[in-house]
Amino acid sequence: MTTIERKIVEYIDSLAADELFLGSGSSLFGELFREYLNITINPKTPLNERLSSKIDEHLLAIESSADALDLAASKSYLQLLCFYLSYRNYYDVYQWKGEKAKEISLIPVRDYLKSHGCHTGRPGSGNFAMFLAILIYNDSLNRTDSRLEEWFDFMDESMNNQGLWGTRHITYQMQNGYHQYEIYNYFNREPPVEIDFMAILQSQDVQGHFGPRIGGGGCYDFDAVSLLSRSSNSSHIRKALLKLLNSLILEQNIDGGFCESVYIKSYFTSIWPILKYTARNFNIPRLKSAIRFLFFYESFERLETHWSPSHRKFHQSDLWDTWFRLMTIYKIEARIKEIPDRSKVFKYPGIGF
Repeated sequence: MTTIERKIVEYIDSLAADELFLGSGSSLFGELFREYLNITINPKTPLNERLSSKIDEHLLAIESSADALDLAASKSYLQLLCFYLSYRNYYDVYQWKGEKAKEISLIPVRDYLKSHGCHTGRPGSGNFAMFLAILIYNDSLNRTDSRLEEWFDFMDESMNNQGLWGTRHITYQMQNGYHQYEIYNYFNREPPVEIDFMAILQSQDVQGHFGPRIGGGGCYDFDAVSLLSRSSNSSHIRKALLKLLNSLILEQNIDGGFCESVYIKSYFTSIWPILKYTARNFNIPRLKSAIRFLFFYESFERLETHWSPSHRKFHQSDLWDTWFRLMTIYKIEARIKEIPDRSKVFKYPGIGF
């Protein structure tokens, strides 16, 4: 076990079994991300049957209280279900038999993707594109399902000349489009346009991060590294990844966990570093982020998600960012050292495949 992994285990052990972060309150996502970390560090971790039963009951309760069309637009329901499918399929072939999930999988593919703006790169649309493909596969376990063929036809047709979707800045495109590439990867499909890797590299800051704010962010850095991993093994790619790796090692919190950004704390201690950072690493997403921090004091307070009753601070360790940072480190090490990629945790489509 590496020093980074040992510290992460210490962080996991410091939390209550149902916490996403210290003081989060009871969180199914937190419990599930704990299992993600456990099996990522120790592949022989057994199935948590208690948690599985708990999630089963929770998902069934949600499905009994809402119709399929509402659930088709519910990120909290779809995200938990898809995370759970990845987890359960780690151990054995597992299908979720909920009727509402089946109904969602039968929604006309193009209608669903268009309604979520997947062809225009609408923020968050990558998640919903991935959710639909996963539910279709869960329904049939057939890699040649006609619904999946229609999914790929639609995504191929709407792909832009940078190998992603939409017209927004590459920072937003890659963070959104990463999810579709998880599906392309799982089903061994080659996209019609190669990703513009140079555009992604040009979005990297001096610390090595790829996000729209100082410290990058767990998702942004992981998404960028995942996409860059599709490129040829050039010296430019290796240098960029090594820069990020060196920063991540230094950014592990003293409690052993990782966070969204160790540099964003209180308004008065962080606003000046944020402004200097933005000037030094200028692009439109970072300018927008700096303006938001400058004029909206509450931006510093909490990162609001549906994952827990309480919301974490940017610099506060949590299990999600810890898992994503660890997988990012694994991906970089696999590329630089030319060793097997330990971030490929799951044998099922979705994050961690």
